[in-house]
Amino acid sequence: MSLNAKAQATLDNYEANLYIARNLGEAYGFQVLAFWQPALVYGRKVLSEFEMKITANENNEGAFRTMARVYREAERRAATDHSFLFLGGDFDRCSDSVYIDRWMHLTPTGNEIVAHSLASHIEQSLKSSNKP
Repeated sequence: MSLNAKAQATLDNYEANLYIARNLGEAYGFQVLAFWQPALVYGRKVLSEFEMKITANENNEGAFRTMARVYREAERRAATDHSFLFLGGDFDRCSDSVYIDRWMHLTPTGNEIVAHSLASHIEQSLKSSNKP
C-alpha cells in the first residue's frame, strides 16, 4: 500500500469513528466535537534547541514521513469537510519548547496553546448551537 493510500485509510477510519460518535450524540442528545492534535513532525514551528535534539537523535525517518503525510491529509480533510478541527499548525508561531518527547507529549506552554484553541472552538460551537 502506498504512503498516500495509508494516509487516506487512516483518515477514512478516523472519520468513520466520528460518524459513529455523532450518531450516538444525536441519539443521546450530546454534541461531538473532534480535534486533531499537533505533532512535532508536522507544521512550520521553529524548533527549540531541545526539540532539535529530539529530532536529530531519531532513527525513525520513515515513521516521521508517514506521520507527516497523514497530517497533510488530515489538514486537507478538515479544511474541506470541517468534520473536525485540525490543530496541527497551532505551534507555528511559537519558538518555545512545547514538546517533551519526540511524538506528541506537551509542555505546560504547549498544553496552554492547545487549550486556548479548544476553548475557542467549544465556545463558538456553544454559541451557534444556542441560536434559535
